[in-house]
Amino acid sequence: MPDAGFQPRTESAYRGAMGYRAAPHERKNTPLGAALTTAAAAALALSACGTGEDPSAQPNGDSPSEADISSSGGVVPAMDAADLPDSPPELEAPEPATVITSASVLEDAEGPQLCYYMMESYPPQCGGPDVIGWDWDEHPHNEASGVRWGDYVLTGDYDPGTEEFTLDEVLPDDEAPAAPDISVDFTSPCPEPEGGWEVEDPERTTDETLQQTQQSAEQLPGYAGLWVDNSPNPVTAEDVNEAAAEGEDTLELEEQLNDPELLILNVQVTEDPQGAYNTLREQWGGMLCISEATFTEDELNSLQEELEVPGANSLSVDTTSNQLSVQVLYDDGTLQSQIDEHYGPGVVVINSAMQPQD
Repeated sequence: MPDAGFQPRTESAYRGAMGYRAAPHERKNTPLGAALTTAAAAALALSACGTGEDPSAQPNGDSPSEADISSSGGVVPAMDAADLPDSPPELEAPEPATVITSASVLEDAEGPQLCYYMMESYPPQCGGPDVIGWDWDEHPHNEASGVRWGDYVLTGDYDPGTEEFTLDEVLPDDEAPAAPDISVDFTSPCPEPEGGWEVEDPERTTDETLQQTQQSAEQLPGYAGLWVDNSPNPVTAEDVNEAAAEGEDTLELEEQLNDPELLILNVQVTEDPQGAYNTLREQWGGMLCISEATFTEDELNSLQEELEVPGANSLSVDTTSNQLSVQVLYDDGTLQSQIDEHYGPGVVVINSAMQPQD
């Protein structure tokens, strides 16, 4: 996997030295599961946002209407968290099918396997379905220390029951299936305040107060997660990476990219969003957006731990969309329909690495 370059705080999970959290937790069901990122929509229902002013106040002094605080485009689950079933469903795997996929094939002592994530070792390592009918002499590949691997567009028959892929043919790269849009949208769901986003108090807008505010947010009633939106920052990760590629010193750019005064702190709760705003505003003097979610972080984490999905590579809690995202090797809609029937639409989202071949 190539080096992704410099990553701003919105694009990676972090709870270590910097103390922030921006991306989902993830549970791997198989060793070295698929490196498919979570597809995200906007947050579910807006309620409080702004700088130092009362976020519920409008220019005319009236409270916001329901339309003013409604979703900016997310998927609203059909049931409240309290109505979620107490136990997970027993899911039936899809039927065997002829599929097309873009993937790596790697062979070590285990034989050829189909992979969607490879460790950045040399030679690389990965694990996945066995590939039946593979002949390295027929396909260009890399080789080192007894390991052979390469990236291909493949068609073949996949059996979700046995997790075996029987090769039909290798296609040119330009015949690769269109990749699904699984990018995460870190945009703040709060509408931009009149006059633009501003910092209320620079003295309370530091890395230290950001960490303290995160800790306070996690103690809020109905806490559902948090992330940061770097859109007010004129510097982007691409700027840093381009400077690095040209051999320039990137320290100043990196510091500006992570400047607390140039980010919007987003926090989601399932109850009392106005109270959450007031509590966090006591510590955080920077830009702040509070949005209302359907499920708490603990509820989604519990769902993540209990749900067993055939052929799943990973399950991850997506904070920005307040959903559970599941990456599977193959689904023709069978898994998604069973999950929707059990939990309701929009609670769990299935992303499939393989697609049915037309």
